[in-house]
Amino acid sequence: MLPQATKNEKTNRHNDLMEKKKKYVANGVSCLAPIFIEEAKGAILKDINGDSYIDFYGGIGVINAGHCPDSVVDAIKTRPRNFYTAVSWWACTPPM
Repeated sequence: MLPQATKNEKTNRHNDLMEKKKKYVANGVSCLAPIFIEEAKGAILKDINGDSYIDFYGGIGVINAGHCPDSVVDAIKTRPRNFYTAVSWWACTPPM
């Protein structure tokens, strides 16, 4: 079992990431909460400190399926081999 990070180590990691966000992410990009999500599955989010949250917000792309459903992850892994686009000007087969 890995040792648990101390409160000070957690705070330092959070502060380091917040500084990088301020430096590299445009001010127009907002965050609802000052947490950094490291992993998500279904409706559960885990932050960099290992704390879990229920995602009541959803957001574009996860609202119907949740985070990382196996069928969607598998489709994402195979689709770029054939064709990839983010625009909706034409129909693609098979649809993503």
